[in-house]
Amino acid sequence: QFQSHALMSLMWCMKRLKWRDSELNRMAANHTLEAIEQLRPTDFIKVTNALAQLGLQDPGLKAALSRVAVEKLEEATAQQF
Repeated sequence: QFQSHALMSLMWCMKRLKWRDSELNRMAANHTLEAIEQLRPTDFIKVTNALAQLGLQDPGLKAALSRVAVEKLEEATAQQF
């Protein structure tokens, strides 16, 4: 059970290392969806960016992340970037 920052850090490291582990990506995407209310908008952005760059292939997970993205992005302010 990762907190917002820990999940973002894991995905950031995987992205920097270009570590393409499809099972770990799937688990991270599932955890992101399960913990969407607890995730900070900036961490959500970084996690989904890393998932995209690492090649998340599951169309169901990609669609589910897309469905929650607009609401999560609306929580972000310009100062967070």
